Amino acid sequence: MTSPYVHTGQVDATSRSYILTAVCGGQEGPASSIQTATAGLCGNNITQTYASEACDDGNTIDNGNGCSTTCKRVGFCGDGTRQSIFEACDSSGVNAVTCDSDCTAPVCGDGIRNAAAGEACDDGNVNNGDTCNSTCSGP
Repeated sequence: MTSPYVHTGQVDATSRSYILTAVCGGQEGPASSIQTATAGLCGNNITQTYASEACDDGNTIDNGNGCSTTCKRVGFCGDGTRQSIFEACDSSGVNAVTCDSDCTAPVCGDGIRNAAAGEACDDGNVNNGDTCNSTCSGP
């Protein structure tokens, strides 16, 4: 067995107990005290990536926020539907007055020139004296 050991195929919320030992140079060390681990539980409001969860919104219902009943991500930026866990907005992949094409709110200095939001330029910072000023209104 290698370290770290990942016990796959466990049912959600199944508790397992283990006694651990270390092996070095063919010699096994002393046994640990009993260690208990619980498999991931979708719906507990903790995203457990080791249990293949992409999100966990604290429930197992489809409430349109981007997290499925099995704690997988649904939807994507640009699909025209705002998944509230992952997106601030969704304007179908185009810049809009209140939304950048990457599903974030328009902010001067974010590197996305959003003319609909009034930006004449956006060089990815808010420094004056370079290619775009601190208000994204020009050089």
